[in-house]
Amino acid sequence: MRAAVLTLSLLLSSAAGIQVVTPSGEQAIRAGQPLTLVFQLHNDTQTEWSGTPELQLPPGWRALFPPEAVQLQPGSDTTLLLPVEAPGSAAAGPYAVSVIASGIQATAAVRIPPRRNVTIRPEDEDTLGLDGKVTATFVVRNDGNVPEVLRFSADAPALQVGTPGATLAPGEQMRVTVAGTFPYSSSPARRVTLKVQGQDGLSKTVSVNRLLLRTGVPLEERSLTLKGQITFGVQSKTPSDLNLSGRLSADLPGTFRFSGSKSSWAADYQDQRVTFGVGYLSTGTLPLHPGTRVIGVSAALKGISWWSSASAGLQGKTFAGNVALGWSGARSSVALGLGTSEAGQTVAADVVGHADHLRAQVSGVVDLTSLAPKVQARLDYANRQTAVSLGAQYRATDFTSQPTADLRIIASVRAQLATGVTASLSGDYQVDPVTPGAAAAFTVAGRLAYRGNSWDTYLRMTGGQTTGTGLSFTSSRWRSSLAWTPAALTYQGSATIPVTSRPAVSLRLQPTITTTLDLRTSQLFTSAGLQANCDFQGGTASVGLTSPASQDGPWIVVGSTTMKVHEVDLKFSVLSAVGAGKPQTHLSAVMSVPLNIATAPRPDVGRIVGRIRYPDGRPFAGLRLQAGNLMAVSDAAGHFEFPAVHEGDVVLTLVNQDDAAGFHARPALPLKVAVRGEQVSNVDVQFSPGATVQGQLNLHWPAPEQSTGTLIVPAPPDMSELTVRLTGLEASYESRVNADGTFLLRNVVSGTYDVTLLTPEGTGLGTASLTNRVMVVPEDQLMLLPLEVIPTTQDVQIEDAGELNLK
Repeated sequence: MRAAVLTLSLLLSSAAGIQVVTPSGEQAIRAGQPLTLVFQLHNDTQTEWSGTPELQLPPGWRALFPPEAVQLQPGSDTTLLLPVEAPGSAAAGPYAVSVIASGIQATAAVRIPPRRNVTIRPEDEDTLGLDGKVTATFVVRNDGNVPEVLRFSADAPALQVGTPGATLAPGEQMRVTVAGTFPYSSSPARRVTLKVQGQDGLSKTVSVNRLLLRTGVPLEERSLTLKGQITFGVQSKTPSDLNLSGRLSADLPGTFRFSGSKSSWAADYQDQRVTFGVGYLSTGTLPLHPGTRVIGVSAALKGISWWSSASAGLQGKTFAGNVALGWSGARSSVALGLGTSEAGQTVAADVVGHADHLRAQVSGVVDLTSLAPKVQARLDYANRQTAVSLGAQYRATDFTSQPTADLRIIASVRAQLATGVTASLSGDYQVDPVTPGAAAAFTVAGRLAYRGNSWDTYLRMTGGQTTGTGLSFTSSRWRSSLAWTPAALTYQGSATIPVTSRPAVSLRLQPTITTTLDLRTSQLFTSAGLQANCDFQGGTASVGLTSPASQDGPWIVVGSTTMKVHEVDLKFSVLSAVGAGKPQTHLSAVMSVPLNIATAPRPDVGRIVGRIRYPDGRPFAGLRLQAGNLMAVSDAAGHFEFPAVHEGDVVLTLVNQDDAAGFHARPALPLKVAVRGEQVSNVDVQFSPGATVQGQLNLHWPAPEQSTGTLIVPAPPDMSELTVRLTGLEASYESRVNADGTFLLRNVVSGTYDVTLLTPEGTGLGTASLTNRVMVVPEDQLMLLPLEVIPTTQDVQIEDAGELNLK
């Protein structure tokens, strides 16, 4: 680490003429690093000067070496080096370092630059989340030297941060909790992520893993179900109705649907090839075939490239029906249909073709009574930057009693001009088909959009006369529009003002103003309003007030709220007009209740049931077991059950291996269980303490013998330095040998093991052999294992006066 060097010059003279020259500018130094002050003392007096300079440091700083005494002759000078160190916890900012000599003080400016650093440490105390509910705690610490204003967020919409933000001083830390409920997932492993953001681009992210297990199985995973909802409306435009869809039986692969209200109902069954329907149906099948609402039946049959349909019923007291046949290819399709209703008999045809970016469609229908046709044609072209559409429709006189002919032409074009910039233009020309002799109407509209902002304009003309035009601008924060008709000129403006935006609550204000100038009477009418919108966890609420547009007009008060309570959607609204005669109030309420009705067992779901016991046969209660992403807990009798497991191989194991520490399961866990649909897989688990292996190690160490020379035998090795190991296919076990040669191995699973002796270097047993090298361990028994250790030796001949070291 390089030390910063600061030069400090002190010009010393007599008491009346001592001058102090300090360096200019600030010196930068990182906290925790040394700083060397280099200063010069100069004696310009006529007498000798001696003394020890005094160093004054900021609190927490220290001098690596204290100042030494200085002795200066008249006119002489000297240079001293004085290293100091700033503490690692020093905050950023300016500091003063002073040197005093002969009563004169010189002060140098030193600055520690800002250092931003935030660390995040997860606390993984609980790694298990049940039924999607997870909680993770993180310790956030400011390891920088400046205060940090931090914002906390989670990476998943289902998760909420307990504290949205905080300000931490240097060295300060806090705990941040992330909690929520993940939606259902077939994978039991999920990640919980905390993101911390600060100033100047500071950003840190840390994730932890959570094991998500479910204790309950939803109905749709156990059974075939009909899902839907029933809606009740009180004084509301939303009608009361019932909608259901799902499977009825394992023998029927298709989907059944039902919808009903006060005025109509319909039910149908549909699979890949066949469709049947009954109730209030529409007999129209082709694009221009008149759709007739009848009470009757329908059927359809679908092949690989063809389809056919038929329907029949009563329209009032008149029979109505339809038959159609169609063919579809890779780039084209053709359909033909015949129908009858109160309006008469018709025959319809439809042809579609497409190639690359182009698509063309021609449809037609003929009234068989008057032979009057109705024809429609449409051409579309689209690529990545441009979309163009052109369509025309002609309906002849007397077609289904139509009094006049009708012609309509529609054209539109949309193009991307640049990145984030799009423009569109559309036109619509039509003749009024109801009023004989009415003038043709023409409408043209355009839009320019740029990064969330849009400008819109339109022009309407009838019989060559302009009947309306307008211009509007819309952005994410405000909207403004100006509309003109021959009768009035109207301006409308509104803004969206965010008041607060938090994960739990978001509040926005929306002021509006409307001004209308009556061009016939030159009267001006103005009204203003204010609406507050609030989004909260589980719902929304809004309330608004609008002033009268005229002196005798009413004040309008509106309010509404939507919320979800235990999967039930509720909506309440109120509209009240006050201040103009008798107050009028309208209340409405809508409630939607989800339905989930079991119809039959699922054919692809089976069950796993079993019992788990201690070694003595007592039931093992309260043990948590895992199968896939499901969890079950054994009851007081040791029974456990996984009521709905998808067919296939699933691994059964313990959620926490420590729950059965010291025991071995038979059969061994984890265990692969084969699950078959609509069948029960039985698993009985018996815990075992395992076998105990007790042994005695006998070391056969050679004794010294005399020959023509001298045999030198070292001392026997220390028994406590040796280790006995059993190595099997499923597990291995080790035991340190006691000083007397005994050893003990507990909880050994039955099986065949290789016996080895682990010896440290220098014991003389590097090539020793065991008399018992293989051992068979039965279940739950006490086994004796005597081990005879014989060092490897060989015959040698020692010459006279020679020595041999036995190692």
